[in-house]
Amino acid sequence: MKDLVIFGAGGWAREVYGIVSAINADKSSYRFLGFLDSKLELKNTTMLGQPVLGDETWLEGRKDISVIVGIGNTLARKRIAELLETNYQVTFPTLIHPQAYIGPEVSIGEGSVLHVKSVATVNLKLGRHAILNVSSVISHENNIADYVSIHPNSSISGAVTIEEGVELGTCCSVIHDITIGRWSVVGAGSTVIRNIEPFTVNVGVPTRAVKVLSGHDLYPRAEVLPRQVNEPS
Repeated sequence: MKDLVIFGAGGWAREVYGIVSAINADKSSYRFLGFLDSKLELKNTTMLGQPVLGDETWLEGRKDISVIVGIGNTLARKRIAELLETNYQVTFPTLIHPQAYIGPEVSIGEGSVLHVKSVATVNLKLGRHAILNVSSVISHENNIADYVSIHPNSSISGAVTIEEGVELGTCCSVIHDITIGRWSVVGAGSTVIRNIEPFTVNVGVPTRAVKVLSGHDLYPRAEVLPRQVNEPS
């Protein structure tokens, strides 16, 4: 049984804890130690009956700890994962809910999380620290990069490329053979029928670009750590 902590104490961290609980109910796999968060005022509080242990420095001197970065924001998730990987002796497991479906020839990167009733059909790649949320579907020959978030009830057709850090909102649909550029955002309920440029916000049926993202305008909420690591340019 592996010792596991979740970095984060927000909404997605709660969801991840639920997935860990479901995995353990199916087969005891993890000894859950608690949550970590950069907000020091949360130290020694509890969430879902579990302790908030402190910030990332809690990992100092500890070995063989598994960490899931339970942060929904894509850029913040990248920053935290890189900080932990660079400075601490941790591993990043892949969490797959017992009621998710994983088909043949599916590659899933470390630190990624697949929620209940999510589907990865066949012959596809999902990168590191990605999120496939409730009842979302990815399909044959998809190439999905690191730090991507696919929100609930989204459906990705075959041969789609999703580049690093993309966020697909709830109930998105993407047709066959599309490329979605890195660090772009697709709003909830949108239908993607043409390629999407990097660093853009896109909404509608079909989608249209409504904003270009740059610098700290990309994700203001990602200011969760005092140290910034390999931030997208």
